[in-house]
Amino acid sequence: MASKRLNAYRLFPAQCQGMVFLSVGIVDSGNFKGAGAVPALKDNTEEHLGRYVDLARQLGVPATSFMSIGTDVVEELEQLCREVARRFPRAVFFAGQLVFQRDSWYQRWLHNQTAFSLQRRLQWSGLPIVILPTRVF
Repeated sequence: MASKRLNAYRLFPAQCQGMVFLSVGIVDSGNFKGAGAVPALKDNTEEHLGRYVDLARQLGVPATSFMSIGTDVVEELEQLCREVARRFPRAVFFAGQLVFQRDSWYQRWLHNQTAFSLQRRLQWSGLPIVILPTRVF
């Protein structure tokens, strides 16, 4: 099961030497419920990233993570990618895009184009990014 989820390793086995997981905790009016909301969001984001790092390490893959908290997910991801590229000059970025078996207008509306927006920004910076489909049945 895990091998199906490690598409980057399956598609690029010789190039992948480790993984860096990125995540952005989004501060918005829906989850901002007082002074304790931002630290709780930070803790939650760190906890989720830690699970991915732990899984990769259990599979024998060197892994680390970077995170940010902000209001614009694409802007925050771009900055994280730039930081990763400075630390790991040969980095290739991977993003997932939800793909539905039966697509409808409301699914396209509900599921934003974050991966494609990030791709445009990183391409202008000369940073390689691959968007992999994430199937939803």
